[in-house]
Amino acid sequence: MDRVSALRQLEALLTRFFSNESTNEEKLEINKILESFGRQQEVWKYCTYFLQQSVNPHVLMYSLNVLENTVTRLWPSLDSGEKGDLKCFLMDHLLLHYASLPAYLSNKFIKIIVLVGRVAWPHEYPEFFDQMMQLCRSTSTNMFGLTFLLIASEELAAPRGDMVPTARRQELAGLMAHQSGPITSLVVEILDSYAEKQRHKLTPTPPPSPCNSPVKTTPNAYCSSNEQGLIPFCPPQRPSYAISYSPLDKKSEEVCNMALKCLSHLFTWVPMATCVTLPTLDTVFHFAHLGCNSASDITERSGSIGSLAMDCINELMVKNYVPRELEPFLMKLFEKSFDLLQRLVGAGQTPVTSSFSHLDDRFLAKCSDFFYWFVSSHLKRLENNPNFPVTEFLELFCKYTFKQAEVDSFCVCLDIWGALLDHLVTNVEVPGSQTHHCEQYRSTLVSMASSVLEKIQFNCNIDELREIDDDTIDDDNETEWQSFLRQCVEFIGKVAQLFPSDIFQKVLPLLESYSQFYFSLEQLITSDGRRRHLAISESTDCEKVHAVLKDLTSLLQIMGRLADHFTGDNFEKQLTNALMLVNQFSLIAKYSTESMLFNVSTPIPEVLEHDFIILHAQALGTLQAYTHWLSQLYLTSARQHSTEDTVARLVGTMVESATPLIAGDVPEKVVLAACQLLLSLASTVRPMFLTSFTCVQRLMEKATSGQLASLPIRAYTMIYKALCSLLVLPWPQISNPEQQWEARTGEITRLIAGATKPLRELQLLPRWSTNVELQEQVKPDIKRILNLLEDVVSSLADQQSKSKTALFRAISPCIDAAITVFPVYLHDAVILDSLMGFFLTLFVALKAQLGLALTERTTHTIMLLLTREQMEGTLLQEGSTGSKVIEKFLKILQLLIDNSGQDRPFLPSIISFAMNQIYPSIAERSVPDIKLALYQLLFHLLLNNWRYFYPSTVLAHMDTDDSETIEHEQEFSSIMQSIGQSLMQNDVSVFKENLEHLQQLNSKHHLYSKFQFRTTLLYPFLNLLMQSLVQRSHDILQDEICQCLYSMASVDFSFYYGHFLPKFLETIEGLTEEQQATLILNYRLVEDTPSFVQNVCQFTSDLRYFLILNTTNSSGSVMLS
Repeated sequence: MDRVSALRQLEALLTRFFSNESTNEEKLEINKILESFGRQQEVWKYCTYFLQQSVNPHVLMYSLNVLENTVTRLWPSLDSGEKGDLKCFLMDHLLLHYASLPAYLSNKFIKIIVLVGRVAWPHEYPEFFDQMMQLCRSTSTNMFGLTFLLIASEELAAPRGDMVPTARRQELAGLMAHQSGPITSLVVEILDSYAEKQRHKLTPTPPPSPCNSPVKTTPNAYCSSNEQGLIPFCPPQRPSYAISYSPLDKKSEEVCNMALKCLSHLFTWVPMATCVTLPTLDTVFHFAHLGCNSASDITERSGSIGSLAMDCINELMVKNYVPRELEPFLMKLFEKSFDLLQRLVGAGQTPVTSSFSHLDDRFLAKCSDFFYWFVSSHLKRLENNPNFPVTEFLELFCKYTFKQAEVDSFCVCLDIWGALLDHLVTNVEVPGSQTHHCEQYRSTLVSMASSVLEKIQFNCNIDELREIDDDTIDDDNETEWQSFLRQCVEFIGKVAQLFPSDIFQKVLPLLESYSQFYFSLEQLITSDGRRRHLAISESTDCEKVHAVLKDLTSLLQIMGRLADHFTGDNFEKQLTNALMLVNQFSLIAKYSTESMLFNVSTPIPEVLEHDFIILHAQALGTLQAYTHWLSQLYLTSARQHSTEDTVARLVGTMVESATPLIAGDVPEKVVLAACQLLLSLASTVRPMFLTSFTCVQRLMEKATSGQLASLPIRAYTMIYKALCSLLVLPWPQISNPEQQWEARTGEITRLIAGATKPLRELQLLPRWSTNVELQEQVKPDIKRILNLLEDVVSSLADQQSKSKTALFRAISPCIDAAITVFPVYLHDAVILDSLMGFFLTLFVALKAQLGLALTERTTHTIMLLLTREQMEGTLLQEGSTGSKVIEKFLKILQLLIDNSGQDRPFLPSIISFAMNQIYPSIAERSVPDIKLALYQLLFHLLLNNWRYFYPSTVLAHMDTDDSETIEHEQEFSSIMQSIGQSLMQNDVSVFKENLEHLQQLNSKHHLYSKFQFRTTLLYPFLNLLMQSLVQRSHDILQDEICQCLYSMASVDFSFYYGHFLPKFLETIEGLTEEQQATLILNYRLVEDTPSFVQNVCQFTSDLRYFLILNTTNSSGSVMLS
């Protein structure tokens, strides 16, 4: 076919392909024709003609794609003349048309030239690098050259994909490392040339006021000599000038942008020690400062350059580059960061109080990233340097923090402060550390905490805070306001760990003031006989009440965060303060419960009702945070017989504040907070006298008679957990004979009996087992009771034997009832899930109390019912919750085999159930959770019951003895084959799990050395692992696969190198004998782990390269049809 006809046909095909009128079938057919045309041997010559003659962008891009394929896959098959023609055409055509080509086409041309260099430089293309450097040096082509350089850096320093053999990769790495210095210097020179043209000073402006001046510039400030010989830091001498730079013209801006992109990518691979110098930092920070330019007509362009410059800096910071000459580097870095902060928070006459709304968001985000890395990685290296003005730096950063216009940006800055505080707290907690180390930070951190405290108060900052969303729930189940407040509270809490007295001095007066205002609302409540009303005006008064309620809630949250300050070693010395605070919290909680202000009518109920609910819940939550302190007080009073009345009074106030709220007409947030407080009192404090309170006794009666079923399900479960904990947990400082176990067992038995009555009395219902309508009616009760029992048992799983025995005696009737329910709801996945969750929790928490007989009866019943047909018909249907049922039962079986003892009574039936019922049902299904549970079961079965298969302890250590005895060989083989089958599937989690299982079995039981494994399983497993590496089906697990391969190969290296590798290559379709021989020849015979892993990676990479080469272009005349 002549080239003119080919071009005409190609244009027609591509026009049809991209036409809106073409159908998908037509496009698929055209695509096949184009792919067939592109695979032909001589087609690249046609494409050079197309590129010269056509202006159709689709034709041009198609032709470039074909040329790229030619370079990457066909280059070795071209003769030297063809290679020279192709190189010359690409460069000459690009130089001629670069200015007129769209960027996507010119970049494609450049990439192809770089790919030629990737395969041919320096042997067949020695001028490649010189051409690129020359293009960069010329002012007329430097944009072209820098684009060239960026693509070369991306494609040559770390080649992507499988189209570069390992030996060539290594060669390229050495070549690029050799060129790294000249490349970096050239890019910095280009940036310097534009920076030099740009620098100038504007008219001096008045110096900033002393209060806003970040540093003093007197001769003695930080520039004096010192005895230690340290390099002094001199703050930038710019406080009396507003330094600005003239805007770059469009072309200069494009060149600088590209140069910064190049430099950023170079920093990902060049040797830092030789390529990153102090002048380089000066240059990059110069362009970073452009992002601080506030001129409206150049903001976007300056922000772009500033962002790219910050990318370069952050690349150094992320790599945590620490040069040999550390101190000069750090001081230069600090000088530049200090200067950047100065420009950001006080450049020119911009008021310090203004926000960053005039600056580019991307630039500010990059700056925050830089400060994070600087503070978290380098500040600790500088803080002890007497020339480092840490206080001034942090004062500047404090201003930077509060100039953030967005909540997210402000919280990012808090994270940076958090990194500093974590460092300081860690130092303080080190034994023998000196507390004066933190003193230099005191004024700044306390001032910062005070400012944050002010920022979160509606009374101080209502205009900003009312804009924060408190309605939309995010992925973390928080509103924007809740997330913002939590991070602010956490910051204040961390500062309080270092300077508690300072923080309490800030918080406590506010707490007292807002509390008194809250209490005074009682005077404004009126009643019309039907409902209470809050007598305030709709405008000013409502806003004031709203602000106080929000602020009091925030302060209570802060005080809850500070609860740890009063426990442990601080308990005795902070006892008086803690008593005062807990008394105040108790008063707030008690007043909230007595007044129930969320039921009061207000002028703006949609706002104030929500405020009252959140405040009430937080008051209870803050008390709950202090139950650990109360527990320590209770233990102290029990030992010393002191403060007993105080403890009783505090506990009484708490239960009286919580128990009236356990009702269906109370808002859920408040009910949950009350239940959580009671649960903490019952499980953490555990006072012996808790059941003596009348309100607790009434609550117990309601629970026993089933009157709490109307509660929200979370509150319902939590209150029963609290009551059960109250009855079965041991009382502190009370001897065992005085624990009253019999009486308490009777109480919890009555409690559980009342709560589970609908489940236990199912058998009394007429024709219940056959009446489908009745079964549907009782399903909600069954599910609720089973879930309740599961949660209660789980909450007491770690308690002592006496507690568990009392609990077991209480729930024993429920176990029998649950077993009876199982066959009735065999085809109901929802009830089965609740049943299996209950049984699993029983086996985990109460296995000693269950006993062998009950365990065997329960598991035998379930295994008889869960047949393969039943599972496939019901439980494994798409969208069904039945998979959770199987998963939980497999976990139960795992618990049994882990504790089966020497006689192993359950093993045969468990193996049969797993391999004959479960495995065939799920082998080809996508049910990863069940597969993980099954393979966990099989792994524990082998790991903990190895002698079931290899009973001889003597032969077990004779790893190479072919006469070793194996029992139950068929079962062992089927288990290993199922594991092998899982390695052929795409599920990464199952693959990883079974790799780890194989390695652990080999580590403990020498699995790979067993005769059975070596003779029948070694080759299949090696083959599967090698295939996964070649196909890259589980690339994320490459290290684990290589390690497993090594462990198997090390059993018999002669077999691996002499038999497995040649036979493996013979099974690979598409390899020539010459390529097989090359792969074997390049595979070094090593036996140490690092070399072996490196060899495997090189082998599989080269194998993929050969396969790609062999599956491309066809020879013959060029046809387009």
